[in-house]
Amino acid sequence: MAWIRKNLGKTLAAFVLVWLAGCATWVSLPTKPQLGQLAEGEQSVPIGFEDPAVQANRIASQANAIAYRQGIAASIGAVTGILTLLSAVAAAIYARAAAGESRRSADIAQQALVAGERAWISVHVTPEGPLKLLPHGGLSLEIGVHIKNIGKTPALNVYTDVDEIHLGLVNPPERAGAFAKSKRVVNTTASRLLLPDQQYVRLWIPGAEGATNEFPLFPVLVGCVTYQILPDGTLHQTAFAMMITRKDESELLSYEPGIEIPQEQLEFLHVAGAFAD
Repeated sequence: MAWIRKNLGKTLAAFVLVWLAGCATWVSLPTKPQLGQLAEGEQSVPIGFEDPAVQANRIASQANAIAYRQGIAASIGAVTGILTLLSAVAAAIYARAAAGESRRSADIAQQALVAGERAWISVHVTPEGPLKLLPHGGLSLEIGVHIKNIGKTPALNVYTDVDEIHLGLVNPPERAGAFAKSKRVVNTTASRLLLPDQQYVRLWIPGAEGATNEFPLFPVLVGCVTYQILPDGTLHQTAFAMMITRKDESELLSYEPGIEIPQEQLEFLHVAGAFAD
């Protein structure tokens, strides 16, 4: 279909040229004597005295001229019919393309309207207690997930999930994306309705295992908030990925069993992997 739309103009132009050439050829044909008329230079011969062979040749020549004219006229008629058909096909194709563009424009306008009027969830994460460095390589930290509907319509079945704290080398975007995907389901038992401009705090205590004192700690925290929007109830998510560090950058976060780092000294830095759809 795309090839037809692209090359239809060239095809129509070629047929028009053929049609015009046929018309010009037909118009420029020399006038031939009709049956029963004398050609230029012929002399009238009384009936019965003309050589039969000459008479037969003259009649055949006149018949050929008439047939030739009729053939040209038929060809012009056929080309005209083809051009008419192609014009109708072109009109149908362009009408269909215009209808498709209209539908796409309407869909884009509808999407823009929904995006401007739908619920949008923003997330802010803060430490709500000290970071505890437990024996046997464990970490524990209470956090607050601050959730707010910054959209214009209610968010339905809003619920929060936080993954365990990841230590060592981890790819935050990959980890956050995989975790959010695993939680992309409707939760009607542990969720709530969130009206526009309404907010609440969800407390969470994620932990970690496998910390050692051989290397500095670079704990990464990932989580997501899943919810539905009006009017069709489609699922959406706001995911976050953060690195837990000390506010004083000169002090690296290292594992010392039994030590607690006060929340005033902790800082959550946003890293790649966060998204809102």
